[in-house]
Amino acid sequence: MRRLILLLYRLTRRRLFFPLLVAMTLLGMLIAMELKHPWYFLQDDNRDYYLPYFSHAYNALVRGEIPLFNFHQFMGHPFLAVGQTGALYPPVYLAVALSRLLFGHIYAAIDIEVTLHLMLGGLGFYFLLSYLCVRPRAAFMGAITWCFSSMIIITSGSWVIVSGAAAWFPWMAYLTVKVVDKASDPRRLSLLSDAAFLVVVRLMLFYQGNVQYFIYACLFEILLAFTYSRVILRRKIPRKKVWIAGAGTWISTLSLSLPLLLPMWRQMNDSALRSAALPFEDFAMEVFDIGQWLTGLVYPFLEMTEEMIWAYRRHVNLTFVGYAMLLLFLAMSARWIAALIGWLRHRKHPERRLDPEEERTCRLYVLALIPGIIAFLMSASYLVNYILYRIPILNRFRFPFKIQVFTVFFIIIGGCAGWQWLNRRFAGRIRHWVRSLVTLLLIAVQLGGFAALYLAGPHRNFGNHRDPLPLSEPLAEVFGTDRFLSTGFNLYAPKDFDYRGFDTFTAHTLGFNYATLFGMNQFAGYEQLVSRLNDEKCLWMNNWAIYDLYSGFRFYYTREMGVRWYVVASDNTEDRRLLEKQPGISLWKEEERRAIYEDRYAAGMVMVTNAYGSRLDKAPDFLMGTNTITVKGLDQLDFRDEWMEFDEYGGMDGMEDTPVLAGERKITLNYLYHPFFKAETTRGEPVLITADSFGRMTATIPDGCDGITFRYEDPLFRAGVFLAGSFLALLVLAGLILRGISVKHSAKKQVHDIGI
Repeated sequence: MRRLILLLYRLTRRRLFFPLLVAMTLLGMLIAMELKHPWYFLQDDNRDYYLPYFSHAYNALVRGEIPLFNFHQFMGHPFLAVGQTGALYPPVYLAVALSRLLFGHIYAAIDIEVTLHLMLGGLGFYFLLSYLCVRPRAAFMGAITWCFSSMIIITSGSWVIVSGAAAWFPWMAYLTVKVVDKASDPRRLSLLSDAAFLVVVRLMLFYQGNVQYFIYACLFEILLAFTYSRVILRRKIPRKKVWIAGAGTWISTLSLSLPLLLPMWRQMNDSALRSAALPFEDFAMEVFDIGQWLTGLVYPFLEMTEEMIWAYRRHVNLTFVGYAMLLLFLAMSARWIAALIGWLRHRKHPERRLDPEEERTCRLYVLALIPGIIAFLMSASYLVNYILYRIPILNRFRFPFKIQVFTVFFIIIGGCAGWQWLNRRFAGRIRHWVRSLVTLLLIAVQLGGFAALYLAGPHRNFGNHRDPLPLSEPLAEVFGTDRFLSTGFNLYAPKDFDYRGFDTFTAHTLGFNYATLFGMNQFAGYEQLVSRLNDEKCLWMNNWAIYDLYSGFRFYYTREMGVRWYVVASDNTEDRRLLEKQPGISLWKEEERRAIYEDRYAAGMVMVTNAYGSRLDKAPDFLMGTNTITVKGLDQLDFRDEWMEFDEYGGMDGMEDTPVLAGERKITLNYLYHPFFKAETTRGEPVLITADSFGRMTATIPDGCDGITFRYEDPLFRAGVFLAGSFLALLVLAGLILRGISVKHSAKKQVHDIGI
């Protein structure tokens, strides 16, 4: 037994022991959570928003394409420019590949990505605490607490981007502290590697695509760097070197982010919802209630009640950091207040001040206290949010409770400072093995609290999908490339809304972004950065992407826009009656939860018109790629065939704004026009694309043309890649030049030293 204890003690002295222990503990706990609640993180938006986008991006990569566009929703919409699609984020592709390799399908991708994020975040937090001179056991507890804090776990179950912030922000903080430390010390010149790594970490968070978390992470990184330089460093700081180092990292970050930044900037300014500041009521919506914030710290097991404000966001469950960490933080807070009072009383008597070790612990606490208070006020104060609302760009974000992520971060650092203080206070009074036992007990209390919250209790999230996984959709093969519209479903039936969030089957609705997941063609979709044109042409059917039809619904319009199928809630008699009254629309199939109606008058996805504006009965074949649509067999169409004659339900009214020239034949894609589309024939001849009166892409068919390819090319993405590549090349060139100068200088010095 003694040998075993000695062996374990020696293992703990090894440098990589605790980082490996952090990773293994996280992995073990996450596996236990998956066994208790399968698909733990594949709920709410993760299933109906992020997973379909990840699938689309991965499928494009397999085909050797960059996913710039999405034809599956909103009658064609930019994909990469949306940002949160993960189109340029490497962990997305790694997670999907691992899911397919290990499970044979895509549905484990979100859980795998969250696991990777949390393991990265735990390691980053451990190295940060170690660099701040926190002892390994306390750093281990801090890293575990960071990853299993309820804000990270519960919100990551709905928004995978929260786990991304949890992954990269600790590394940003760690590397920023190192860069500031090295830049402020004239004896330590080698900071290029840390600065480069810092830029890479920032870029990883940016390319995840959630600008809100990226901007706030950068703000708190700057605040942490400033606080560290003022509170922790106790030497004169060469400000010029620090400013140069900081400016260099930010210029590099900005330059290398351009491939995504430029398309996103245009998309944001073109969006229906985020092109300008949100109304303050939307911006400040879901600020933390102080009572719920405090309750969550002490008792996170409370279930929501109808009287709770923002109950469906589970604010009362989102602030838990573990009982041991909370006690350590409170103990350190009390000690710091006492130390502050003592300093104020005895500041004229240096002999009565704190000893250096205890002063360093108090400084570590202050390092966490200042940004922690700011983060708390940003997440829980309407007054502070009113001030933030006056700042451009920030006033386009919403849900201030998201900033609780950073509040948790600094609470944990303060708690680790408390562990340092208590450990030193009792170092001479209690034997070493007793203190080690107490440390293990504190860690056990932490893990026990998290296990009780995530394993013993119910699965807590913002919305729960009941559909068994993996999903399958037989209608995907039936519909093919035909467009459909999802309507008449209510996630909260029989209520209009449930304060507990939704908990029901959703896949059968084919709403949200399920069309992208199954490779189908939906009339609308679910996207915060949907453009104004797409939102208008899709009749403002965004957000839930499942709708109740209303009186006077424009069937002539959806018919002309190619909506051939209607997927309707089977129990929605009002909407079904409305559909059945429309000539040409009939019930195709009745299922348990939905009914499918077909419109035989619906326009095709590709249409050809003759010189008189009449539409050819036979539609040409077309092939849809990630960014392209290729129409084939145009030379085989017999324009002497009979052309379609439409009655009053055919939807031909207003087909063209201008008369068609004699002998001119036009092709129209039933996808909305976008200025970034280019078209060319199979012979490489350019074809001019214009928008018809419905906003769709149309072009004149050249004589003798057998096919036309419509291709989406984002010039802003290309410009961003060019600028980022040029900047990177300049950095490499500058590095080689500086290295050459350094080698030459060293050679001259050696020659001088040996007297040659």
